[in-house]
Amino acid sequence: MKKSQFKLITGLIILLLVLQGNLNSFGSFGGAGIFRHHKSVTFNLYGGDCKTCKKKIEKHLRRQNGVDSVIWDVKNQKLTVVFDPMVITSEEIIKIAASLGHDTDTIKASDEAFQSLEECCKYERKI
Repeated sequence: MKKSQFKLITGLIILLLVLQGNLNSFGSFGGAGIFRHHKSVTFNLYGGDCKTCKKKIEKHLRRQNGVDSVIWDVKNQKLTVVFDPMVITSEEIIKIAASLGHDTDTIKASDEAFQSLEECCKYERKI
């Protein structure tokens, strides 16, 4: 096999691996490609049971750099966030959620943030 043929075949193999997501942008094998470092966190987030607060929480968190997806299960008061820990931490996500007026098990929302909630979004505080 000629040297030029070897380079062509090697280049095609690398291209196929990148397209399949088995080779990340740094040239090492990563299985899940560039998203292999993303994490998921689920925590209790207390609030009302209306669509307004669900929409507000999910929209606000989704806008944060490093956050890929947000789902708040209103019935069970559980918030699940998929994020890139190289950009944002789970602690920062929890603080942001609390800043919107919703308590978590570890951080209580400020009284000012809680009072700014619409009446339908207010809830009986546990902590």
